[in-house]
This record gives sequence, C-alpha cells and structure tokens, in this order.
Amino acid sequence: MTIHTPSHSQSPNFSIPELKLLGVVEDVLAQHPVFGDTSYIFEQLQNCYTRRLTKVSARLPSALKLLEAFKSFEGYLRDHITGNTVLRCAIQHALASIEGNIEGGMPLEECDAIFEMVTQNLKTDTFHDISTNLRRLGPAHYHGWIWDEEYPSNVLGRSFRHLINQNYKEGLCTLSAVEIENLSKGEELLRLLVPKLAPSALSHAHFVGFFSDDGPWKNKSSSSQFRIAGTIFINRKLLRSPWIIAEHLLHESLHQKLYDLRHTHSLLIRGIESQQDGARVWSPWNAEENANRWDTHRTLAAFHVYVHLSLLSKISELRAEELEGTYGPIREMIESKKAIERARYLGEQLKNTCWQELGLSGKRFVNWLFEILEVLNPTPPPPGAYFHHILDLYRREANHINTLDHFSLPTIVHELSILAKEEINSARFILSQVASENQVSKLNADIEDYTEDEIGSKYLEIRKIIYLALMKASPNGYGLKPNHAELVDANALVKDMALKASQGLYSLINRLPKAVVIARSRARELQFKISCDDRVGRLLAVFAAAVPSGGRILEIGTGVGVGTAWISSGLHEKTDIEVVSVEVDFELSHATSNWSWSPNIKFIAADALEVLRSPGGFDLIFADASPIKYGHIESVINALCPKGVLIIDDLGANPEATVSQREKIEGLRNSLLYHPKLRAVDLDWASGVVIATRTSTNENSEL
Repeated sequence: MTIHTPSHSQSPNFSIPELKLLGVVEDVLAQHPVFGDTSYIFEQLQNCYTRRLTKVSARLPSALKLLEAFKSFEGYLRDHITGNTVLRCAIQHALASIEGNIEGGMPLEECDAIFEMVTQNLKTDTFHDISTNLRRLGPAHYHGWIWDEEYPSNVLGRSFRHLINQNYKEGLCTLSAVEIENLSKGEELLRLLVPKLAPSALSHAHFVGFFSDDGPWKNKSSSSQFRIAGTIFINRKLLRSPWIIAEHLLHESLHQKLYDLRHTHSLLIRGIESQQDGARVWSPWNAEENANRWDTHRTLAAFHVYVHLSLLSKISELRAEELEGTYGPIREMIESKKAIERARYLGEQLKNTCWQELGLSGKRFVNWLFEILEVLNPTPPPPGAYFHHILDLYRREANHINTLDHFSLPTIVHELSILAKEEINSARFILSQVASENQVSKLNADIEDYTEDEIGSKYLEIRKIIYLALMKASPNGYGLKPNHAELVDANALVKDMALKASQGLYSLINRLPKAVVIARSRARELQFKISCDDRVGRLLAVFAAAVPSGGRILEIGTGVGVGTAWISSGLHEKTDIEVVSVEVDFELSHATSNWSWSPNIKFIAADALEVLRSPGGFDLIFADASPIKYGHIESVINALCPKGVLIIDDLGANPEATVSQREKIEGLRNSLLYHPKLRAVDLDWASGVVIATRTSTNENSEL
C-alpha cells in the first residue's frame, strides 16, 4: 500500500487535520498486506513452524503427535500456540540439533518432553494457550501473559527459565499488584493513542517479562531477542509512567513482529547471520559501551521501530493536554522529532551501507517505511547528518553523574575537572573554526562563571554550556560549516570530542582504567567477543601490583588487550617490570600493539609454547588461551618462578557448554587443585577462577 503525498503547494499538513493524517499513517502501518497485517504474518508463521515440526517428526514421534493435535485448533488459538516462546524454541533447537547446526540449545530429550506436554494439554483442553497460572496483559485475544516467578517448575517453566538465564545470565521478577495496575494503565494508554497499531504489535508479544534494574539487566530499559521469539522484557522501574510503558510495550512488540516476518520473508540474504565481516552501522546517539556498531538485522529492526515511534510520539504530543489528567504528565517518552531523525538516519544507512545484505522483501520493506517517513516529515535533515545525534549523546550521558551516590562523587571531582577542561579546549578550537569571535567569547564568558575548583563539581553544567554553544554555531542544527577557505571537517571534530568525552566519563563512573575502556572499544570494532571478565581483570590488577621490581608477567592470549590493560593498570607507573603478552593471531596482536602502551609491555605474535620454553621464569602468569591451558598446562606451570602466581579463568559452570567441554573444564580444574607443585584455590566467582602459587616443594594443599 502506498501513501500518495500531495505536493508542497498543496500543503498536506494543513489541508488535512494532523491527527487525521496520522490516523491514515497508522492504518497503513497496521494493515499493509505483507508487512503490517498480523493475520497474514501469523498464517505464514504457522506454515513455517509446521514445516519445521514435520522435519523434526522424522526423528521424534512426539512432534508428529503435536502436529495432529495442533490441526484441531483454528484462529487466534493457533496464534497463541505458534507464538509460544518455549514451543518455538523447542522446535528450532530440535531441528538444529538434528541437522547438526547448533550446540548449547535445549537437548533433544527436553524438546521431546515439551512436545509431549503441549500435546497432552491440547488434547485435554486444559492448556489451550500454554500459559496457565499467569495473568494476562488484558482480556483481548491479542494480549500476552505476564511472567510470574511463581509459575510451576514443570518442563515448560523450567525450559523458559533456562532460556532467560542462558541469554541474559539473570532471571526475571514478579510484579506487585500496584505494578500490575500501572502496567495495565500503560497498555490502556497505548490502545488509546494507536488503537489499530497496538493490537497488531501486541499480538506478537506472547509473554511480557519484567526484570529488576541490577546485575546483567542494569541500565537496560527493555529488550528483545531473535533467539527468544515471542517474549519481550521490560525494566520494572519504567512502571512509574504510563507514557513510557506505552512506548516500550510498542517498541519491543514491534521487534517481535519483525522477527516473525524474518522467519517467513527474505528480509536478509541467506547466511548473513554467520558472517563476521558484514556491514556495520554506527548509531551516533549510543555510547560505545552500549554496542553502537550494528549489523544489518539490528539496523533494520531499529529503523522499523523508530518509524512507528515517530507516529506514536507525534500523536502523544498532540493529545498530551487532553490525556495528562488521566495518565499523568508526558515524560521520558522519546520526542517525535528525535524519533523521526533517527529513523531517517538508519534508513539512509540501510540503503547506503547494508543494501547488498537485504533480501528482496527487506528492500521492499525499507522502501515502504521510507514512504511513510516522507509523510511524517517531508523536510528531513541533510543526508548522512550525524552532528545532532552525537551532540544528543553528549548532552544526555552527562546525566550519568546523577547516578553516583554522595560518597562517590567527591572522589572523582578532580578527574571530572580534567575531563571538563579537555572538553572546553576542544569546544574552543571547534568554534574557532566555524563560528564568529563573539560566539567563542560567549563560551569563554559562560565558563568563566565557574572557579577552578568548581569545574569538576559542575561538570553537568559545563557540558550543557558546550552543547548549547555548538548547537548555536550550527546554521541548521544538523552540522557545522567552517568559516575559513581551507577544508576543515568540523563535524568530525565534534564527533572526536564527544567520543573521547564519552570514554572518559564511562571510565570514571565505572571505575575502569582508560586503557580497559579503549581495549573494549577495540573489541567491539574487531567483533572480538571473548575478552576477560572485568572482575577477573580487577584480580589481575591486584596481583600485578604485587609483582616485585625486576619481575616478569606473562599473559597467554592477548586478544585485543583487555587483560593486558588490567595488568598495566595494576602496575600503575612502574616500568621496571617486564610484561609479555603472546597471541597466536597476528592481526589481533598487531591491532593491539599499535596502541600507546608503556615501553615495558611487549607483544609477541607467536605460539605461546615458544615463549614458555624460553629462558627465565615468570612471577605472574595469566593463561587465557584454551589451547595452552587445556593442552600444555605442565609447560605453563614449569614457567612459573618459585612463589609465582598462576591465574586461569573460564572454569566455572557454563550452561551452554557441551558434555565434553564440561569434562575438559573439570579435568583442568582438578589437575590444578591437586598438582604437586601448586597450592591452589578454586573460586566460584566471575567466570570461574583458579588461583595457584608454585611452591618450592612438591607438597600440595588445596584451599
């Protein structure tokens, strides 16, 4: 379905009342015969999973019984069955296991048990939706179920909890009666704002799970994953506002709608998920630590959501005065202008960067959403503009200062002062390239209101001053233009300032050494996903600090240098301790060694055995590379000096590990704990750590 936009001379936003025009846009989004119509999408999804279940039935008779029971249902009951997270994952994992394409999923016997239980419940009509004992988001057929930790630990409950812990490393929580009431109010508001789009999106969210703002969930507002089809996750702290709940219910439900489309249509070219060197899109409004380099799938998913949020926010802003008496003040919801600009940016990136990775349906999907954007905003920013996005990040993330308690803030005021001065100098230079002398003088005058001692404690205000100065220097709010004849990329200067400031602030607030933050940035850039846990890193720093002058430290498995950075932070400014980091992958070693490390840190691209066999022992060894710690642990132990310390991580329980992998881990752990040359302790902490000291005798004592 195409929206025909009148020419500018016809002034469409004035000839048609804006809310009426937005209603037409909502109709198009909810009712497009392929990309919007939920009935069509579910019909295709049922066909897809029926085919997959048929393949599984050749190996598991329970799958055939389930197919036969499923045929007796119709309409939305079929949608509930097909949309159920546990059943869908069981079908996916069973098929992948049979075809030999996956490790770490639910074992076949678990999938078999799920098929048996679902079939039995369908036959007895006591389990028509696979969600007994749970409250629903509402009474309509499209309303999903609200997860409750009181759900029984039968095969379905057990499997659902396993999926959550496997993918998020933390479980969900149970809402109170007051929280349930607030959730219902948010859902009610969503239906009031977009009465056609809300049911269309919500029908794809079979479960709604809530999490507390701590542990692995901390700082997440909401989440969805392609691997956990049919379930959306929301931070319970958002329940304070119906407006923000309405936004996130729609946001995450739309992700699930897109995932269902991806199962049934050629949105992406085949096999793109497994490509490590595919297209990457920079999302400039996100900090680096939040993984702001997106693959094509994530970019497409975000584009889809932001187009819809543009509509929701526009309607909310127009109706806020009418509705705030019932639902409270509109706050925290994304502004429509910002949502539209993000959607436009992502759409452009999909066309310019990711186009070859989109399937035929994916290209049509993007073009369709672009047509809708043209109606929502016929005067978009200049193509490729990112200045306003990066400054939005610069302004927003300064608010992280408010998350510090009153004990923490005074301890970092000096460091904040250093950061603020660096940012002030950068802003002065940028303005000198693009602005008049009056604008530079205005910045200086605003900064001079703060004494030298106040700059650190007023860091949030300093950032606001810089933000406003740079925005005022932009002729259109979307970029800077140099006022000199020579070519100066002033927008790139703003980007560089903002990213460095982001790294510095993140380092301070999270008590991470700057070298660690930069190494993690390098890991994201190189798509390296197996760096050492920061808790292990802090341990490395402590033991590195204890190495005496003239000592030697060996790291086996440089990766991108995260472990090296932690070791370096422990040494602080000591340069009389030699650090050797060895990595068998030349490209990784080369990329890491190019950073400005202390001269006492040496990187070697070689087989670690060559270093272990060289003369001289080591006072501290961090063995992180699997081939060495599992295949040559004796060589590692022999390279330790007497009283030298060995640290080995990744020895904890891993639910994704295969039986053979678990046996290898247990074997290595026991060989260390009972080795005659070591005194060792096993820590059930972080990724699972064994710390051992080489004794001067052959006596062993496990701690």
